[in-house]
This record gives sequence, C-alpha cells and structure tokens, in this order.
Amino acid sequence: DDADAVLDSLGSLFHKVQASTSRFEVPLAEELELVREYLAIEQARFRDRLRTRVHASADALDCLVPPLILQPLVENAVRHGISAVSSAGTVEVSASIDGGRLSLVVRDDGPGMGHATSQPGSGTGLRNTRERLAQLYGERASLRISNGDGSGTTVRVDIPVSDRPD
Repeated sequence: DDADAVLDSLGSLFHKVQASTSRFEVPLAEELELVREYLAIEQARFRDRLRTRVHASADALDCLVPPLILQPLVENAVRHGISAVSSAGTVEVSASIDGGRLSLVVRDDGPGMGHATSQPGSGTGLRNTRERLAQLYGERASLRISNGDGSGTTVRVDIPVSDRPD
C-alpha cells in the first residue's frame, strides 16, 4: 500500500512538474500542490519522523511564482534538517503577502546551519534559486537564510506580487 501511494504521488509529481515548467510563472496554488506531492513522497520515506505544514493566505494563492521555486528549498529542509537528526522533525512552508511582496518561507526544526550533516550538499539548489530570482526580478527579489531560535533553518524568498493569469 505504501509503495502504491508513493508511486501515485511520484506520477502526480512528474505530471505537475512537466505541466509547470513549460510556463514562465504558475499560480502559487499550483506550486504548493507540487510541494505537497513531494512531501508526501518524503513522508512515506521518513514515516513518523517527518511532520509537514503547508499554508498560504488566501490572497497569496493566485499570485504567480516561477515554477519549482520552492522545491529545492523544501528538499534542502528535508535533507539537511530532518534527515540530519534521528528524532521527528517538521518542515513548514508558508506564503503571505506583506507590503506588496509575496513572502515564501520554508522552515525546518532540524539542527540548523553549521551543523555537520551526513548528506552534505553542493549548494547547487540555493545557487540556482538565487540566480533564477536575480534573472527574473533583479534587485526586486531576495532570498535570505537564517538559523532559527535554538534550532532549525529558515529560508525566506520575497518577490514582487504578481497576480495576472498566465
């Protein structure tokens, strides 16, 4: 049953990736569905060790975002936050509009930055995300990474609000 659920989620994820990457921007609601599919696969892998929360304010759901802007950030939260500890952890994705900007936040409650991990990364996901943001929005976008209070890592992406349909 678990394998069937993972295969269903994987198939749905591939379909959504294919549909979204052919467009310049996608509604945040679609991007969050892709994130949910990815997290469903990771939840099958980590079982009770992974708790997830995905939330967006109603006014943010129609905003347009670059496709797959959240996926590498969520993948990093799972890889460096959740898999780095043996206890249960949480990955939280949230979105809201603040001052004419869309704020996308990915937070985990893992060990935080600077902690040695069994799965060191190359930084490619963050580098590519920063480059995409710079190319699409220039100085109007930002990506900030910070340690949480006591533990965890928070990544915040701020982009200009865009709510025109594709």
